[in-house]
Amino acid sequence: IRLSMPVELQEVRGDIVFLFENIRPVQGKLEADVTITPPVSPITSENHEVHRHVNLKSSSGVTALTREVKTAIQGVDWAPLISRAVSLATRAIFDSSEDAPVDLAVSNDEEPQTWLIDSIIPSGSNVVAFGDGGSLKSIPLQSLLMSSVLGRSWAGYHINTQEHRVLILDYENTRATWLRYQKRLTAGMSLGTFPENKLSYLSMNGIPLVDKYESVQRAIRKNAITVLLIDSAGLAVGGDPSDSQATLQYFNTLQKFNDLGVTTLTIAHVTKNGSSERNPPRQPYGSTYWHNSSRATYYVESERVDDRPDLYSVTFGCRKMNLGPMPDDFSMRVQFNDPEGAIYIERG
Repeated sequence: IRLSMPVELQEVRGDIVFLFENIRPVQGKLEADVTITPPVSPITSENHEVHRHVNLKSSSGVTALTREVKTAIQGVDWAPLISRAVSLATRAIFDSSEDAPVDLAVSNDEEPQTWLIDSIIPSGSNVVAFGDGGSLKSIPLQSLLMSSVLGRSWAGYHINTQEHRVLILDYENTRATWLRYQKRLTAGMSLGTFPENKLSYLSMNGIPLVDKYESVQRAIRKNAITVLLIDSAGLAVGGDPSDSQATLQYFNTLQKFNDLGVTTLTIAHVTKNGSSERNPPRQPYGSTYWHNSSRATYYVESERVDDRPDLYSVTFGCRKMNLGPMPDDFSMRVQFNDPEGAIYIERG
């Protein structure tokens, strides 16, 4: 929300611009990043812009913002201006069309469901791939992301050929690890180089996704990201992933990315909750919301082929699909040309 307020004083004349970004209600709060840009003063060639994260419902938070602006930009009676701007922005937020009910009988906004991979990964939705540690979840999914960027099939499965841009949010490995596997997978695709500005990486430094929402959202907008990979859920949730509240908060954050048209893929582990080969788990962790809040989930398991240390069969078993018919389980073979050679992935 951008507000422009004209002022005419001896020292300052022109428009003061209030910019409210990354607005989100959180447990009774209304948080926003507020940027205040005054007109250029005749005393200085610069306009001393002030930026602050504020709870718009908190009088103390607004007062703190006012004090900071008064210190940085003098010559203006800031208290009534800031109070008026916050009031107008708050009213606009709650009166926005996003919160207005829609008559489903007359709505013409319906769009057909699209797929990143036909009948397997729905676009604009939240998909979870989960399995035991070491079940080779990350490497095939990194291959999927690279294939989506290139617009080529993934182990024989057709990928929607729109232009995809991918962002990896890393909680488990390092940038060097992802770069190494990208180089090896690129060689396995018989490519000399991988195109630039298509596949981005961001280390999350253990900070929960909800607390990094604003910076991730800016990266999505700046780089036109269409697919987001989170590896992995345990640290991204920011609490016990078996806790319902922590899980719901995580999926609420993912939903905001969906609203930007982004497909999210979350890699998760399973807890030792009595599952067995005869009775594999339906979901990761203990909260049923991992199953209920996802649009599609896949249980991933792997095994050596002919007891070879360089060749594995990786199986994806669908546990939920609520945007189409339940797809059959599918598998792929992953072959390592060790120690640092190409990694080949083909349909199993």
